[in-house]
Amino acid sequence: MKCVCVADTHGIHIEKICNKTRTLHIEDEGDVFIHAGDFCNTGEIIDVIRFNEWLVTDKIFARFKYVLVVPGNHDVVFEQAFDFACNYLDDRVTILLDKEIIIDRIKFYGSPWQLPFNNWAFNLPEIDLKEKFNKIPKDTNVLITHSPPLGTLDRTQTKPDLGSKSLADKIDEIRPQFHVFGHIHEGYGKYYYKTDNITYLNVSLLNELYDLKNKPICFEINL
Repeated sequence: MKCVCVADTHGIHIEKICNKTRTLHIEDEGDVFIHAGDFCNTGEIIDVIRFNEWLVTDKIFARFKYVLVVPGNHDVVFEQAFDFACNYLDDRVTILLDKEIIIDRIKFYGSPWQLPFNNWAFNLPEIDLKEKFNKIPKDTNVLITHSPPLGTLDRTQTKPDLGSKSLADKIDEIRPQFHVFGHIHEGYGKYYYKTDNITYLNVSLLNELYDLKNKPICFEINL
């Protein structure tokens, strides 16, 4: 099973610049397309509508059997009015908000929560994050969160270790094969922890200046 992962696109999917339309294009195709949050910019319903238009325009539904989305801190409407927001997404989109889905015996689990950040959505203090992350099933194969775990692909030039300790502790306990996340743009990249056989993927497409500099990250998983 091939998974193609992105995060932190922040509403750049279809933009009009100098009377020209620019569309974000995902070149890869596979079985599962994963967006790990912050597909919105300001978190309003128009962002959701444009994101859904892009999924159609870029033929994501045609090139992937499954589309899995975990909201992020910029996806405010999904915290304030979840059912209302979901009405503006195609039925082929699966929103994972503290929820699992099993595809070909592989269990995916998604959670949007992170430490407080500029009063955006899905913000909780560490003590409450622990309660949320304790819901992650022990047999999760692919964990999708918006937040990074503490100490892994979560640093900026000025602030080290911005991830969640509770999330890191839970990952140490359950040891998923893959952990996909975003949120910290400067943390983009891949890290394989050989001792625990866990591959960490920070798949933020925008850099710290909100420029589109990074590419989707793909992985293969089979049971």
